[in-house]
Amino acid sequence: MDRDVHVLRADTHLFEAVQIISSRDFVLVEGVGKKITGLVTTADISDHFYDLSRPFLLISQIEGHLRGIIDASFEPAALQAVCDPDDSGRKVESAADLTFGAYLRLLQSEANWSKLNFKLDRKVFVGALDSVRRVRNAVMHFDPDAVDAEAVQLLVDTSRF
Repeated sequence: MDRDVHVLRADTHLFEAVQIISSRDFVLVEGVGKKITGLVTTADISDHFYDLSRPFLLISQIEGHLRGIIDASFEPAALQAVCDPDDSGRKVESAADLTFGAYLRLLQSEANWSKLNFKLDRKVFVGALDSVRRVRNAVMHFDPDAVDAEAVQLLVDTSRF
């Protein structure tokens, strides 16, 4: 039996705890009254990191795909035209200069949609992207309640599409 086990107090700062856990593979957690209340492993930290980072990575993939599609189909002048009127100083040279809302405004137009030659229902596609936009905004504003299993599945399905 290994007696060189590291014990962390339950109120140890997360960044300190992660460094210790990664160097030791696991720690015991000490609660009130110096009672051992749990065990945390590097696998636990990896699983938690995966859960936290997955929405960000999926959103990055979705936006990357959208930018590629948009840049291949539209000139900068068409992109400039869908910018928020309150942001008239924005210079747009590519889809990377647009907001997610601008992507939606661009694709809501039947004339713009027809340039894509997609065999998809425009309203359904734009509706799905609007759902992604809402999840994206919540994720980027660190809303912990916004990223439930349904939201992650929406991101997974959209990214795969």
